[in-house]
Amino acid sequence: MTMGMFDYVRVEGHELPGLDRRLVEESRNESLAKVPTVFQTKDMDNCLGVYIIKGGRLFERIYETEKAPEEERNRRAEEGPSSPRPRLTRTGRHEGRDLDYHGDLRFYALKNELGLTEERGSGLMEFRARFTHGDLEWIKLVVNDR
Repeated sequence: MTMGMFDYVRVEGHELPGLDRRLVEESRNESLAKVPTVFQTKDMDNCLGVYIIKGGRLFERIYETEKAPEEERNRRAEEGPSSPRPRLTRTGRHEGRDLDYHGDLRFYALKNELGLTEERGSGLMEFRARFTHGDLEWIKLVVNDR
């Protein structure tokens, strides 16, 4: 997997195949079955966007932004030339735009990021979701490195 920019995929309300219940129970991370799980993808815009699979559809989370306060821009400028100077900040409000997505979407995470192991970098789990004219057909496990 190459480094670089990516987007986030949040899965809500779908049980992911290949997540062995015993493995989840042993890790004491029941959240994989009960709460949204966040993955990365390189199949979309690759600009740190947030996409949500929910209710059998794919949504893009769009955040409202406003101009960053002057004092925030000035404080960052004082920290040095390498410090990012925000022009916009998220207001916290957002909406989900249904993408009516058609095609496959691959998303992945390291097992330790999912709380399935204590070891750093000890395996990748990659899934593929198929959308047909906006509707989720299936989600499959395509890589399960041990």
